[in-house]
Formats: sequence, C-alpha cells, structure tokens
Amino acid sequence: MTTAVIKSDNKLLSKVMDTKERKTIIQNKGRKKFNPPSLAEVIKYFFDNGYSIETAKKAFKYYNEADPPWTDSRGNKIRGWKQKMVGVWFKDENRAPVQTSQKPLTMEDVRKGTLEKNG
Repeated sequence: MTTAVIKSDNKLLSKVMDTKERKTIIQNKGRKKFNPPSLAEVIKYFFDNGYSIETAKKAFKYYNEADPPWTDSRGNKIRGWKQKMVGVWFKDENRAPVQTSQKPLTMEDVRKGTLEKNG
C-alpha cells in the first residue's frame, strides 16, 4: 500500500476559507494597480504609431470622462490602455497625414504644446 503526502507551502490558502474568498485571492494575486495615462502619453503613443493627434485627444477624452473613468462602453475597467487604443482607435481613417520633413515627436514637444508645428 502506497501513501501519498501532499505538502502545501501556500500558507495563505491553507487556512480554512470559503471558495469565493479563495478565488478572489487567487485572481488578485500578481495584479498591478492600473494607473491611467496622461494626455501627453496618449498623444505620444498615437503619434509614434502614425495616428493623428486629434484622434489621440478624442480617445483620451472618451475614456477619461467616462463614469467611472477608464472603463469601456460595457462598464469594464480598462487594464491595458495601449491594447485598447490599438483595438478601438487605430483605424485607417485615423491615420495622420504623412509629412516628409517631419521630425520625431519627443515628450518635450508634447509638454511645450508644439505638436502641430513639427517639421
């Protein structure tokens, strides 16, 4: 006859608790707190990917003014804002016009507000 011994190093889950509480602890383990991006970060991300600054401003306003802020149209919290921008806002009609003499956008340009004067 063989006896199996199971050792548990996870002291948090080894205490007696109901299934719902255990599930919540497991789901929240390792999740980072979401920090919403600034307008400058959204503009830079759109610009770097070839999309218009106006679209970036619209996207930021849409999510920042939601109730509660940074939730999608279904009311779910947005966890990955860059992924959400790619999936929802990065469309061909939102592409920025190509300028041949355009210099790269820097965060300093965003802070100074010299976005449309690039080039």
